Amino acid sequence: MARCVALWHLEPRDALIDGDAVVRQGDAAEHLYVITSGFARVSQLQDGNDLTSKHVELPGLLAQATYFGERALAGDELRSATVTAVGELVCKRPSPADLDAV
Repeated sequence: MARCVALWHLEPRDALIDGDAVVRQGDAAEHLYVITSGFARVSQLQDGNDLTSKHVELPGLLAQATYFGERALAGDELRSATVTAVGELVCKRPSPADLDAV
């Protein structure tokens, strides 16, 4: 629990509004994100090409104290989904050095 509390106080913070994408599927994964307030929706681009593909929303919402993007910690990964703000959303992006410190 102490490790989670240590992450809670880290900067920087990203403040987003409804509909803003935090991360997009296929982008380089560089950070883990921790939601400090608000909600986010996860969607994935399903089969097809760029013209016929569509984003399918996964059930449920991500909420405060939820983290996502942990695959970025494994190295050269691409984002496997798009995460979008639902209303106002604030996330923290601990750096690898921050994570090593906890």
